[in-house]
Amino acid sequence: MAIIVVDAQKGVQPQTAEHLLLISILCPHHAIVVINKVDLVGNEQLESLRNQLGKVLKYFGIDAQSPVVCVSLLGNCVDESARAVIDALKSVLYEPERRLSEHFVMSVDHCFPIKGKGTVMTGTIIDGSCSLGMEVEIAALKEKRKVKGIQHWKENVKSATMGERVGVLFQDVPPKHIDRTVIFQPGALESVQFAVASVTQISHFKSKLSSRSKIHISIGFETVMANCQFLAEDDREEFEQFSSLDEHVTTVLLVFDQPVYATVGSFYMAAKLDMQRKGCRFAFYGNIKRIVHSGDEVCRFHRKHRSGCVTRIEADRTSVICASLFSKQSDMRVFLSMAVSLSTGERGTIEGPFGKSGKTRVRIPQGASEKTVAALEAGETITVELWMKKYINTNKLVSYIP
Repeated sequence: MAIIVVDAQKGVQPQTAEHLLLISILCPHHAIVVINKVDLVGNEQLESLRNQLGKVLKYFGIDAQSPVVCVSLLGNCVDESARAVIDALKSVLYEPERRLSEHFVMSVDHCFPIKGKGTVMTGTIIDGSCSLGMEVEIAALKEKRKVKGIQHWKENVKSATMGERVGVLFQDVPPKHIDRTVIFQPGALESVQFAVASVTQISHFKSKLSSRSKIHISIGFETVMANCQFLAEDDREEFEQFSSLDEHVTTVLLVFDQPVYATVGSFYMAAKLDMQRKGCRFAFYGNIKRIVHSGDEVCRFHRKHRSGCVTRIEADRTSVICASLFSKQSDMRVFLSMAVSLSTGERGTIEGPFGKSGKTRVRIPQGASEKTVAALEAGETITVELWMKKYINTNKLVSYIP
């Protein structure tokens, strides 16, 4: 659920638009809009703002029936405003569908000491369950501790589960070193520096993002810089790497400047938070699909293409001579036996150079068809296409027929 607060005087500000964008991604059907300071504007201006908000909600794909509540903190309006907000919350309140796993994970947002007892970490359990005596890992310390106590709504309990807000007591934990962190059952999360993740692009982001550029990645409670290499999955667990974020990109290789705690399925958001010019700062989002130990574990390639034209079909029709496929300076040894295709449908392989003018002999095992011979004799252009994948980790070139 989300509550978006809009100033009645200022209306929808750039930051408000960013908040609405996040709501559209995370909970588009479970939000309320609160217009505050309504005592500072007239009825006409307030009605205009309500109409504007309806259009803005629709623009971002948020439920147009989301409650819009007007509030004021002046005099007798306080109690009435509070009741209106509570009623609106009740109208969108729902029990989320939770998929409980066996692994305990808790987001910690506050940490404080209790003299003579230890250190309490408060937060929300986002997966699994915890119980007294369980050993958990504290990400901020990179150390393990046993749970000495659990409190839920000021009551001591023996266990707690996903969705509940609790305080967990530990001993020998220095609270001054911890602000926000995550605690988890060993093995539930990993320290991740390289990850392959899905990409859903945000259409409102208009800036250009090049591969290997740095961007802010928010994952869990952390926001860190990461190098982004934009990919699209090909056959056989290979990925084509693109020079920038475009409509073909479905996947990204994230290389974090510093490790983050995550697991397969973890949600992330990518943004250019340091962008100076006006506009949407959020670029794309997705989930971690695979955790790797280095970029070399991800098989990536660039597509290469060369094109030439047939100048002669030899007498036996099993080979053709083509020009412009390579230059005189090209090292033909790299391309020997690579597969090529003719615009007339035949397929062949590169046999080697023909003469010293840069021409190439291509072998056509099935022979050139009568139609191809007639087309060349009629002066038609017959192209020869060479498509290749250049693998980034090895620089190896492999030909293929699209």
